[in-house]
Amino acid sequence: MSTGFLAEVSAARVIFILRATKPVDLDAWVGAAVDGGARCLEITVPTPGALPAIARARRQHPGLRVGGGTVQTPEEVSALADSGAEFVVSPHFDPALIAACRARGLAVLPGVATPTEMVAAWRAGATALKLFPAPTVEVVRTLRAPLPELPLVAVGGISSANLRAYLDAGCVAVGIGGSVFGADLAPGEITRRVGEIVRLAQAAAR
Repeated sequence: MSTGFLAEVSAARVIFILRATKPVDLDAWVGAAVDGGARCLEITVPTPGALPAIARARRQHPGLRVGGGTVQTPEEVSALADSGAEFVVSPHFDPALIAACRARGLAVLPGVATPTEMVAAWRAGATALKLFPAPTVEVVRTLRAPLPELPLVAVGGISSANLRAYLDAGCVAVGIGGSVFGADLAPGEITRRVGEIVRLAQAAAR
C-alpha cells in the first residue's frame, strides 16, 4: 500500500483536503472534486461525519484514493482503517501513529517541520512527509539539498497562486483545502477550482 500510494500521490501531485467545523454535504464535496479531476482526497477526522463519508467515497468512487487527516491517536487510525481509508495524515510526528498505520497497512504522512523530524519520521516508516506548516519555497529547496531522497508534501497556505512554486522546488505533492472547499460554494465552483489546480499541478516540473 505505502509504495503504491507514494507513486500515485506523486503522479497526482495534489491531495485535496476536506475540512469543516460544522456539518456539510461531504458527499457533494467529494463528487465535485472528482468531477474536477481530483485523484486523492483527505477528509479530516474532526469534520462532522468524516468516517462514514470516507466509507461512502470509497464505495462510490473506486479509483479515488481516500484518507483521513488531523489524526492524533492509534485509536483514530483503527477507526479509519475500519472505514476503508487508505492513508493517514497527522499534524505531527508520533512513532506510535506510524506503527499503528503500518500495522493496518495504511500509508502515513506525519507532519514535520525540521530536518531532525524529517529524518526521524522517515526512518520510523513514514510513506511521505507532510511539511507543516509549509515553509517558504526557499526553505524547501534548502531542505532538499542535503535530503533529496525524502518525499515532501507541503501543506498549509497552499493555493493555485503558489502550488507550482512548491512543486517546482521539489515537493512530490501539495495539500490544498481552504482555497477550494467551502459551505458557501456551489458544487460547480468547487469543480472549477479543483480543475484549475489539477491543470497547474500537472504543468509543474518533475
